[in-house]
Amino acid sequence: MHNIGNEHDAQTILYWVRSHPNVYGRPSCVTRGDAPEGWEYIATGSFRSVWRSPEGVAYKVGHCEDDYQSCEEINNLKTAWERGVPEGCRLPKFTPYYPNDDVVIAVELVRGETLYDSGKSDGPFGDYYELLSEIEIKFNLGDLHDENAMVDEDGYLVPVDFGC
Repeated sequence: MHNIGNEHDAQTILYWVRSHPNVYGRPSCVTRGDAPEGWEYIATGSFRSVWRSPEGVAYKVGHCEDDYQSCEEINNLKTAWERGVPEGCRLPKFTPYYPNDDVVIAVELVRGETLYDSGKSDGPFGDYYELLSEIEIKFNLGDLHDENAMVDEDGYLVPVDFGC
């Protein structure tokens, strides 16, 4: 969609994550925060993890083959880019990749901190939590909270998880 990342890196990190044995439903590389050479482990959720490539692109990888969350996130992001977000928010650029019929999402690595970590409620464009609520309602998102949204260097609220 936005020409972020590349197929080779998507395939590299997918195979890295999936090649490790699962520990309590997560690949062991995720539970330890390991990463392939040149890559950096960024974060994990219940079903997916995020990795920074040597080129500085974030890749979201599902921990199992039936990765419905990434498919839903792609649909939700496409809808959001078509409909737009409230003033004071912006959307991350992204590109879906489908190595061997699997799903990996390359997404812009947002510079800033999570809304939770920022400790802020007011920004240059209004109340961050009101903006977060508007986005959640507008796109019917069930897991959008202050740890799934970043405050970027310019003070914009950037939702980084459009999964379900």
